[in-house]
Amino acid sequence: MPTRRRTHEERALDTGEAPQEVSCTILFVDIVGSTRLYDTLGDHEGQRIVGAALDRLSDLATAGGGTVIKTIGDAVMCTFENPNDATRCAQAMHQGLAQLSARPDIPVELSGRVGLQHGHVIEKEGDVFGDAVNVAARVVALSQPRQILTTRETVELLDPEHKERAHLVDRRAVAGKQGEQEIYELVRENEQLTMVGSGEELRAALDARMILRHGSQTITVGLTNADVTLGRTDLNDICIDHHRTSRWHAHVTCKRGKFFVKDTSSNGTFVAEEGRDPVQVRREDHPLRGCGLLGLGSVVTADSPTAIHYEVLRSTAPESG
Repeated sequence: MPTRRRTHEERALDTGEAPQEVSCTILFVDIVGSTRLYDTLGDHEGQRIVGAALDRLSDLATAGGGTVIKTIGDAVMCTFENPNDATRCAQAMHQGLAQLSARPDIPVELSGRVGLQHGHVIEKEGDVFGDAVNVAARVVALSQPRQILTTRETVELLDPEHKERAHLVDRRAVAGKQGEQEIYELVRENEQLTMVGSGEELRAALDARMILRHGSQTITVGLTNADVTLGRTDLNDICIDHHRTSRWHAHVTCKRGKFFVKDTSSNGTFVAEEGRDPVQVRREDHPLRGCGLLGLGSVVTADSPTAIHYEVLRSTAPESG
């Protein structure tokens, strides 16, 4: 007869310590770029820098009112009393990793993928267990570099200043939850202007505009509309009904006066800049310049019914370096 798995409460009786159930926000942050760091510098030096990054993330969590529960490989798990503090800390973590990457002894860019979830957990022996932990771990696995992802039920608990910057990006089945969960990205206010200088760069960033056209639909991307979603479901800003198009396929974004397509799909996004061969983008950002076509899941031509035409109308911020 199979042995039944014992609950945390039952195991706690063996030690005499009663587990405590509390409500908190779980935050996972996973360092992106460590593999390339090890390949470039070797195990010893790579581990030294990853250790410094983990220390920086842990210090930021503590300074932001959180509690560091543990590090897991290249990731940090921590808890906060509420999702507002967790969101502010996640933004500080992104900035902290960017500052760390600017050091001359770090030859690759380090960034973070963040997932957070608010809910009830069980505290025992310095660790936490429960549904919120499982959901946060699942959400961080869906996150891309420099993203902060969470679920709708956590977004509903945010203050207006954070809630108004939450954008629906996906619907996914999450282990332990019935049905599909709505996944939201939390975008920092005026994120596209972060680290922009003054003068010419700032004016270019403020004036930058790009037009997206699909059929009779036209959307302007710029400072006031900096994230446009593309995909098969009609909840996207531009809906492409095609079997190779993912439900939540890609984003077109404006960051610091420059334009990018961010692929989040299964089949990739094809970018055909005018005068150039199509390029397939898979799970990464790709710059958009001049004018051209976007194909969600397949190569398109100018007269394809699924083609998205793009055109940058103003010169973007000057290239750095």
